[in-house]
Amino acid sequence: MSRTRQSLIFKSLGVLLVSLLCAVFVPAQEFRGLISGQVTDPSGAVVINATITALREGTQQPYSARTNSSGAYSVPYVIPGVYTVIAEAP
Repeated sequence: MSRTRQSLIFKSLGVLLVSLLCAVFVPAQEFRGLISGQVTDPSGAVVINATITALREGTQQPYSARTNSSGAYSVPYVIPGVYTVIAEAP
């Protein structure tokens, strides 16, 4: 086997090995989504500690969260679909 051909084989194997290692260590894409927003009252003031409930249409599967000090909320890891989001606060 010629030296050039042997070098080409080793380089090809090296590229293949690096490609396989990259494929193994790259995390998979997440299929679930995120619902986020901010709750304000009619005057535009933020609503702190409001209870957020997101209901998935068809299954009525509930997801819950609370607003923070800036009225923001985040409901992570929701299954893709259509949701009704309800905010409740005293």
